Amino acid sequence: MKNGVCPKCGKADVHCNDIGWSQRSYMALGWVGRRLKLATYICAACGYLEEYVPEYDLTRVAEKWPRVDPSDADIGLTPR
Repeated sequence: MKNGVCPKCGKADVHCNDIGWSQRSYMALGWVGRRLKLATYICAACGYLEEYVPEYDLTRVAEKWPRVDPSDADIGLTPR
């Protein structure tokens, strides 16, 4: 998706908020007063979307959020 081509429909009609200031460009984290910016990519041809956390916040997420156990991921259990 980041390459401008939609992985769902294959069309090159992908648009991004460029980690901007849209209403949906922030995601609240599990502690007070901290939010993450999200880069949102949307295919204008089929509506598929992907969101990414900027690299500078990935360490913070890894420190604060529980890791998903791969054996639980397929059955929809909550992270431990």
